[in-house]
Amino acid sequence: MFFKHGLMARFVINSTVGRNKMILREKLAWSLLFTLSMVYLFSSRHPILRDNENKYIKKEMNIPIFHGGSPLAPAGSLLGSCWCGNDNYCMCNPSLAIDLVLIEKDENEELYVWLVRRSDTNQLATMGGFVNVGETTENAVSRELMEEMKIAFEGSPTLLGLYSDPTRDKRRHTASAVYHARIKSGMVPYAGDDAKDVVRLKLEDVTKKDPSEFFADHYTILADYIHSHAQFSMTLNKSSTSTTYASSDGSAIRSLCNI
Repeated sequence: MFFKHGLMARFVINSTVGRNKMILREKLAWSLLFTLSMVYLFSSRHPILRDNENKYIKKEMNIPIFHGGSPLAPAGSLLGSCWCGNDNYCMCNPSLAIDLVLIEKDENEELYVWLVRRSDTNQLATMGGFVNVGETTENAVSRELMEEMKIAFEGSPTLLGLYSDPTRDKRRHTASAVYHARIKSGMVPYAGDDAKDVVRLKLEDVTKKDPSEFFADHYTILADYIHSHAQFSMTLNKSSTSTTYASSDGSAIRSLCNI
């Protein structure tokens, strides 16, 4: 009798221990499943958060909501400049830059353009750079001209156009306010900042070069200046202050101010 009760007691104890172990395993499994679900849900690859479709969840959990883009964009996507305000309102915008077509006319009335040779790609480029916070684009032209070519610019540059094709720069989405200006004949710029060298090129020889010799869309910028300066055949809307047209290869659409 004692033996029978002993077996029953051992069976009850073993059953209780087994159930406790099963409950513990179930809890661990559910905890792991919950954790993995949260990781997947808040992954940048998940469409709910990547596309800002569920802003309520992000707001309640104090997760920044980016407008206009994302700093966690998938590989191969265009990147911009991303920032967040004190109110947790975040934006991604194209980076604002300036470029300058720097022209010189010699004593024979020949036109030349001064370019820089970039130290990173070894390509020819117009003088330029990014606009600092609190700086106008005109101020940025003067600053960059001093940094890259050691020239103290006097006067105001003339706006050529705004170049904002998202694919113009492979590094990130940039929008460039492009200006043109002239320097005195005989003035010799010097390479500074990140410029490897400065190059003086006859303006009419620009389009004889291979576009791949130029950085980003700078070949297009120079071709636009040549077309506008020489008053080549362009259809301009005389009732407007600007016109929109395609480059010679049809690859870039931008707004070009009349000159």
